[in-house]
Amino acid sequence: GHEETFSDPLVDCRECKRRFRADTLLEESLNRAAEQVMADLLPVFQRFGEELGAFIAELERRERERGRTYPNRWTLVTEALQSPEIQEQLRHRCREFSEWLSRPIPGVNSGPMRAWVEAWEQIAPRFRERLDAIRAIEASFGRTYESDAQLLQRAIVAYPAWTTEVVRASWNELFVFLNERKALRCPHCGAVGSFTPPRRFNLMFRTFMGPVEDEASLVYLRPETAQGIFVNFKNVLTTARRKLPFGIAQIGKAFRNEITPGQFLFRVREFEQMEIEYFVRPGEDERWFEHWVEERYNWYLRLGIRAENLRLREQSPEELAHYSKRTVDIEYRFPMGWGEIEGIANRTDYDLRAHSKSDPGNEHSTDDLTVFDQTTSSHFTPYVIEPSAGVDRIFLALLCDAYHEEIVRGEKRVVLRLHRDLAPIKVAVFPLLRNRDELVEIARRIAADLRRVVPGRVVYDDTASIGRLYRRQDEVGTPYCVTVDVQTLSDKQVTVRDRDTMEQVRLPIERLPEYFAEQFRPEASLVG
Repeated sequence: GHEETFSDPLVDCRECKRRFRADTLLEESLNRAAEQVMADLLPVFQRFGEELGAFIAELERRERERGRTYPNRWTLVTEALQSPEIQEQLRHRCREFSEWLSRPIPGVNSGPMRAWVEAWEQIAPRFRERLDAIRAIEASFGRTYESDAQLLQRAIVAYPAWTTEVVRASWNELFVFLNERKALRCPHCGAVGSFTPPRRFNLMFRTFMGPVEDEASLVYLRPETAQGIFVNFKNVLTTARRKLPFGIAQIGKAFRNEITPGQFLFRVREFEQMEIEYFVRPGEDERWFEHWVEERYNWYLRLGIRAENLRLREQSPEELAHYSKRTVDIEYRFPMGWGEIEGIANRTDYDLRAHSKSDPGNEHSTDDLTVFDQTTSSHFTPYVIEPSAGVDRIFLALLCDAYHEEIVRGEKRVVLRLHRDLAPIKVAVFPLLRNRDELVEIARRIAADLRRVVPGRVVYDDTASIGRLYRRQDEVGTPYCVTVDVQTLSDKQVTVRDRDTMEQVRLPIERLPEYFAEQFRPEASLVG
C-alpha cells in the first residue's frame, strides 16, 4: 500500500522541458476553465432572475385587479412557472437565457449549452450511486472518490460537449483526453496540448536486502516513521502498563525521492521526522485533537517564534489523506512564503485496524490491536491523534525567525536571537587584553566554574578584539558574554553583556554561578 500512496503522477512539457504534477495541473486547469464558464453564466442568471421577478410582480398586480389573491408568494411563483401561457411569455421575455442555451460552448467549436444542461441531468445521479457504493466498503476511500467526482464535475462544467467521454474516464485518462484536445496549458511557457502522458513517480527509495538483487530481496527506505509505532502498539500497552489516553513519541530519519528538492532545508530527500501517536477512546478524539493543535502551536511560541509568523491552516476535504478525519497544518512564513512545519491529524482507527488481525481484511496479521474496556466488557480499536513535524523545517524556521540585521553606531550588526535554551553556546567569557596573564587566568577560571552550573556550552575566547568577539557571539546567538577587564583586578567584578539589548552590568565574580543558574533555570525554559 505504501508504494502506491507515496508516488506522484508527473508530466513533462515538451516545449519548455519543465516537469509538473499531473493531478495538480489538471485540477488548476479545470478550476480556471470552470470559473470562466460560471463567470459567463452569472450575469445571465442574474438578469433572468430580475426579469422573472418583474414578470411575477406584474402577474400579481393583474390578478389582484381581478380580485384574486394568493396565500403566499411561493404559490404565485409555482403557478406562474407551471402555466403554459406564462411559460411561453417567460421564454419570450427571457430571450437572453434562451439564446444562451443555444449558444456555442465557450472553448468548444460546436454544441449548444443546452447539451450541458441535458447531459448534467443524466450524469449527476451516477456520481451519487457510485459514491454510496464506495462508502459502503470503506468510508475513507469514499472521501477520496468524492474528490475525484468533484474533479469530473468541474470538467463537465468546463467542457460540456465532451461529457460522455469525460464521465467514463479516470483522472489519468481525463488528463490525456483534455491534453489531446488542446484544453491544458503549460503554466510556465503557455504551450497548449504539449504534455507527455502522466507517469508514476515513486517517492520511496528502492534498495535490496542481501547479496542478490531480485524481487524477493526488494525493500524500501521508510518514507515516514509512524508505522513502526502502530506495529508495536500492543507491546508498549502491555509492558509499560499504560491506560488510555497515552502516547508514543519517536524521532528518526525518513527518506523521500523528492522530485524537486530545494529551498535549502525545506525540501530534502533525507530528513529528520518526529511524531507522536496519541491513542484515545473513540468519541474523545475531537477533544484531544483540539488539545494537541493548541499544545503544538504554543510549543512553537515557547521556542521564541513570533506569533505573526505562525498560522494554523485547516485542510479542506479535498486535501485530506485517505486515513484522516481532520488535519490542521502549522505553517511558518518563510522568506519564500508560507510553508508547513507540522501537521496534526486525526487518523481515527485506520492504522490500528490496518495492522490488526481483528479486521477481516488482514489475513496476514497475527496481533489483535484492540483494547478491552472493563466497564462495558467489550473490545474497541483506539483512535489516534498524530502530531508530525519535520525537524529540519523547524530548524530552518528558527533560523529565519531569529536572524536580524540592525545598524548600531553606523555599522551593521547581525544577531541571531535564539531562545536561550536553543542557543548552541550559552555563555562566552573573554579577557579584555589577552597579553595580560592575570586577566587570562581569571577568565579561564570563570569559564571553568560556569561549565559546572550552566546547562550547555560555555566557551573561552581571546582571539580578537573585544568588539569583534561580541559580534561573533551575536552572530551565533550566544545570550550572554562575560568580559574580564583591568578593573576586575581591583574590584573583583566583571561585565556581563546581554545579546538582545546589548546592556552591560557589573557583577561580582562570586555571584556569576548564582546569576546564570537563575537565567537558565528550568522554570524559565522550554520545559517549564
